[in-house]
Amino acid sequence: MENFSTSTTPNIFDLLKRRFEEFREYDALVHEDEFITYGKLEILVDLVAQRIRNEAPEEKLIAVSCSRSVKTIINMLGVLAAGKAYLPLDFDQPTERLAKIVSETNVRFGLQGLDSEDFASLSIKTIDGKYRESTLAPNYTSDLAYVLFTSGTTGVPKGIEVCSPSLVNLVNWQLENSQSGPGFKTLHFARLTFDISFQEIFTTLVSGGTLYIQDNEVLKDPYQLLQFIQKKGINRLFVPFIALQGLANAAVSYKIFPGSIREIMTCGEQLKVSNTIREFFQELRSCKFYNQYGPTETTIIVSQKYLEGEPSQWEDLPSIGWPISNVEMLIVSPEGKSITTMNKVGEIYITGDCLARGYYQNEELTNKLFVEMNLDGSGIKRYYKSGDLAEWNIDGSIKFLGRVDDQVKINGHRVELGEIEVNASKISGIVENAVVIGHFKDGQNYVALYYKTTGEDLKIEEIKEELRKSVPEYMIPYKFIRIEEFPRTGSGKIDRKTLKNSLAEKKTRKFPRRRMKQIIRR
Repeated sequence: MENFSTSTTPNIFDLLKRRFEEFREYDALVHEDEFITYGKLEILVDLVAQRIRNEAPEEKLIAVSCSRSVKTIINMLGVLAAGKAYLPLDFDQPTERLAKIVSETNVRFGLQGLDSEDFASLSIKTIDGKYRESTLAPNYTSDLAYVLFTSGTTGVPKGIEVCSPSLVNLVNWQLENSQSGPGFKTLHFARLTFDISFQEIFTTLVSGGTLYIQDNEVLKDPYQLLQFIQKKGINRLFVPFIALQGLANAAVSYKIFPGSIREIMTCGEQLKVSNTIREFFQELRSCKFYNQYGPTETTIIVSQKYLEGEPSQWEDLPSIGWPISNVEMLIVSPEGKSITTMNKVGEIYITGDCLARGYYQNEELTNKLFVEMNLDGSGIKRYYKSGDLAEWNIDGSIKFLGRVDDQVKINGHRVELGEIEVNASKISGIVENAVVIGHFKDGQNYVALYYKTTGEDLKIEEIKEELRKSVPEYMIPYKFIRIEEFPRTGSGKIDRKTLKNSLAEKKTRKFPRRRMKQIIRR
């Protein structure tokens, strides 16, 4: 598969344009009984791009809804074809959160995936005009491809600006490290608000493969999802660890092991190889399994570990592997020195053709986390401080050790506990609260909220309902613990370590079908 350098391909859409003619008769998108060939996809994407140029010629950012449909994918591609950047908005998230994002970006125009998605409620004009030929050429002066909002410590989501050159580098690398090609079927699992969605979509379409779209009802249920994978002959999955664990549990329980699967990439949170995951891959003898790592600020994926050999011999906590092409990863001590030896823990710093532009209209945070330093003696470079702790393995791979701060992954989504605390503190009756992470016996994380109230009348369901107004479902705590007085450290701070230690899970959990239904909100 031909690659394109970032210097000659300023816009990520250029990679796909070259494929429309090459794969014209092949299926590009499939949703239920709807089949879209590459030839038809080119026409539909061009229609959307023309509408955008006609109705929003001066806009740089266009909102795109996140419903699971062929139209959503076409809208996303149409924005890029028009030379603009897309802003994914998930209408299943609280209106208050969406309103914050709209206010932050001042986005004025949007594209619906479903008619029921109401942009007007967010003061966004829906682009729905009829096609007419535009005399305006695509504007590629900006290399911004999308802005993705993640959890913020102040209670306000923060936007990350990801640009075409880094996306081109990622796609080129993935083309060389996957079997995907004409007729190769990839499941569209992640919603557009989850950055893996871009990897799913573009690495499939640029390789001439077929992207299979499925409704949430099937994706929520591991048993139904396994049946779908088997029936449609799906070849490739990109899934976070918790979804993979759910699939493995279901496969082992129901003895369903789809032989069509050739590749599984897990990403989004730390991989923990359980006994059921070992048994799952023991049965999938033709499937290659990859552990990928990367913060959103470094364009989705920056390292990969291929788990080869017998699953029974895999490590419980595999490394995150080695950097992808044109990316460097360093482990840096608290003193700001590059660590080159084993058994020394430091923070992962990342540089190369992967860095995001920064945080949307937040120069202070951008300058804090995207730093220019001479760490390896080869001159000043721009690095992203990941906040992830790691150490070197003997083979030169990187062993992930957790977070420096309170930012963690829940069900594949990055969550800063401070955002939950900020919104919990706004609830009438709560005078003090602390959010900590607990761990189930199978290694999965959950959120627990400790809170102190002014009285006894505040019910847990009331707290949940108030939180749902401002944070997504995956950020709603799993446990709520009312406390008379918080334990304190010597300096008077809440003793979070004591709180966390009190969350020891006492029960062995069974196949988590219910939790899977809560997390597939991509």
